[in-house]
Amino acid sequence: MIESRQGNSHDPLGTYLTLLSSPDRRRLLLTLAETSGDRDEGYRLLDLVGRSDAPEQPGLRYNHTHLPKLEAHGLIHWDRDAGTVRRGPEWEAVAPLLDLLWTHRDELPEGRL
Repeated sequence: MIESRQGNSHDPLGTYLTLLSSPDRRRLLLTLAETSGDRDEGYRLLDLVGRSDAPEQPGLRYNHTHLPKLEAHGLIHWDRDAGTVRRGPEWEAVAPLLDLLWTHRDELPEGRL
C-alpha cells in the first residue's frame, strides 16, 4: 500500500475517493486509463479533457486545481512546459478504482462519469 504524498497517509482509499469526487479529475483519469500506458512524451492535456474551458484559456481549471492535486499524490506526471500528462508513479494504486467505475458505468446515475 502506498503512503499518500499529501493528506491522511492512514487512509489512502479515502484520499483516492476524494480525488475521484471531482468529475473533471475522474474524466481525466478515466481517459488516461484508456490510453496504452505511460508514453514517455505523455499526452496533451487538451487531447485528454477536450476544450471544456473558455477557448481563450483552455485547461485553466486543470492547470490551477486538478493537475497539481493529482501530481501531488503521484497519480500523474505533469510536464507544465510541454503541456502533457502521463501516468505517475502511484498510478497502480488508483487503477482498480478506475476499473471499477468504468466496469459499472451503466449502473451509475447518468452523467456521473
